[in-house]
Amino acid sequence: MPANVLHELGEILTTSKYPTMTEDMVRRTGNGPDSDPNRRFQPDWDPSHVWLSTFTDNAGDFKLEGGAATESDITQLTKRLAASVFFTDVTPAGGERVADLQTGASYYRFTITGKVVY
Repeated sequence: MPANVLHELGEILTTSKYPTMTEDMVRRTGNGPDSDPNRRFQPDWDPSHVWLSTFTDNAGDFKLEGGAATESDITQLTKRLAASVFFTDVTPAGGERVADLQTGASYYRFTITGKVVY
């Protein structure tokens, strides 16, 4: 996987950082008259409640698996990946509430799929 894709994932999962976006996408994810409420980010989202377990890239098709404290965390991650110039066709491909075997704490295990733009 190219270093720029890893860097982008790091930026998306850093507090107060946003994905690399086109000018059009900045307008669509903002709060202005051209914005799309379905693409808006939650500005105070805390990405420390999300962790990644695997990222596979098979000839440009990616699969990202991990865990999150809430379903909202998965939504925010998905919106940011979809807004990035480095990813397309981003789709949540499954999620389920599970319990950690050691601690008993519950969390959401998720899968997100899409394409990597090289």
